[in-house]
Parts: sequence; structure tokens; C-alpha cells
Amino acid sequence: MISALTKINGYNPTKALFLKEFWDHRRAILMTPMVITGLFIVFVIVAMVTGNDLWINDMSLQESMRAGFIEAREEGQSPSFIVTRMLFGFSVLLWIAAAFTITFTALSSLHDERKDGSILFWKSMPVSDAKEVLIRLATIIFVIPLVIVPFAIIIELFMVLAMTVIGLYHGIDVVSYIYMNINVPVLMMLNIVLPIMTVLWILPLITWFMLVSSFSRRPPFLIAFAVPALIIATEEIFFEGSLLLEAIVSFAVSMGGNFGQGTFFALSSFTEPALYIGFAISAAMIYGCIYFRKRHTLT
Repeated sequence: MISALTKINGYNPTKALFLKEFWDHRRAILMTPMVITGLFIVFVIVAMVTGNDLWINDMSLQESMRAGFIEAREEGQSPSFIVTRMLFGFSVLLWIAAAFTITFTALSSLHDERKDGSILFWKSMPVSDAKEVLIRLATIIFVIPLVIVPFAIIIELFMVLAMTVIGLYHGIDVVSYIYMNINVPVLMMLNIVLPIMTVLWILPLITWFMLVSSFSRRPPFLIAFAVPALIIATEEIFFEGSLLLEAIVSFAVSMGGNFGQGTFFALSSFTEPALYIGFAISAAMIYGCIYFRKRHTLT
């Protein structure tokens, strides 16, 4: 399967460009989640072997299994909701790492090629600037989250095994408490749809990083964060309020409100005007990325 994904038959510039982006950032995209998954599994095994319990929300894992069902019943939630969310929560470190990978990949996406001069080579290829930029965007918003998914599933499967061992040791009915309450479709939705929807919501931020990367002659990290901060500070000083800050807060509230819809957040998001406003802003910034890449060759 891996060889089929990495093999190019005939003239296929799109696949070649995706592979180029993957190999350029393979350490961040592939090696980081691989290392985190390995360390997580080793940590849990060591904790179990040495007799140290695993703690979640100030409760040991076996306590949280029992207490979770009591809390679920008191709040009118199903035990399936508790167990499925608990399993998904074990992979949170992977998604935190993915957030950093997305940020720094976007910030370097159009800057590094000008810094090392490789843009001169890529501009000699029969591929448009628009296609180059769009493939880099697609790599950031789709490839990075999707590469995380199999590692998240590995962690979740391992934690089912760990919870089984701990449950049997403490006399918990693992079939009733765990296996019968794992909602696989919801868990897969959380692993795949939730990250993609999150990326779509923060698309203006990602494209802003890419835009800065396309014109910045200095490290883009400073400009990407300093410019919005300067605008907000200036508005606060001279206008006693910041429209940019209000827009960011409003956008975050809309995003959080839709995620609060639980498993229906995807449908509710697509009925939210703020999402489409973000798409429009992102499209304008991607146009800016293409414009600057056409005109800038070296830093």
C-alpha cells in the first residue's frame, strides 16, 4: 500500500507535488506522531508494570470508569458517550502536536524555498504558482490531520487493551462497562471529521500564516503574530476597542458553539455564516500567496 502511494506512473505532477511536500516535512508530519504514540504506549506500560495507576481528571482510570457511568446517568448522558469520549481523549497529545505541525508548516511553506533558492528550480517546472500554493494548502489542511488518524486509532486500541487489563484486575465487568459502550462510528467521526472541521474553521489563520510566508524577508513567525497584536493594540489605544479582536472572539465563539453540538457539529457548522466568511477571507489570502509567489524569488 505504501509503495502504491509513493509510486508515480507516467506524468502526474499533482501526486509528485504532494509527495514533495510530504518528504520535505516528513519528520514533522510522520515522525512526530510516531514518536508520541510510541512514548505514550511505553509510558502506560511502565505505569501498569510498576503498579502506578493512570489518572484522568483527578481520578484513577479504574475510578473514572466507574464514576463516569454514575456521572453519565446523573447528567442524562449515555455511558457510550463517556467511554467513546474517554478513548478519543487519550489521543489528544497527537492533535496538539498536529496543531504545532500545521502552524510551522504553514509559516515555512512559501518562505523556505526563497531562503534556500530552491524556488528557482521549482519555477522552471511546468507547474503554475496557483497549483503549487493550493497543493501546499491541501497538504496542511488534509494530509497532516489524516496522517494522525492511524496513530490515534493505535493509541485508542491500546487503551482498550489497557482498560481491559485494569478492569479485570479491579473486578470490573469490562464487557458491560467498556466493550458494549464503544460507539465505533462516533469514535471514527471524532478521529476524522472533528480535526478536518477544526482545520476548516481555522483556515483564515492557516492562510494568514501562508500569506506572511509568501512575502516575509525575515522569519515569518514574528510578523505573523506581531502584526495582529500591533493592530489590536493600536485600535485599543485610539478607538477604545478593537474590531479585529471582536471579530476573532466572535469567530471563536461561533466555532466553539458549533462544536458544542456534539456529533452534529459538522452539520451545524455548515449552516453557520461565520464559516463561509472565513472561507472568503482565506480565498483572498490564498490569492495574495499566489500573487507574491509569482513576483518574489529570493529573500
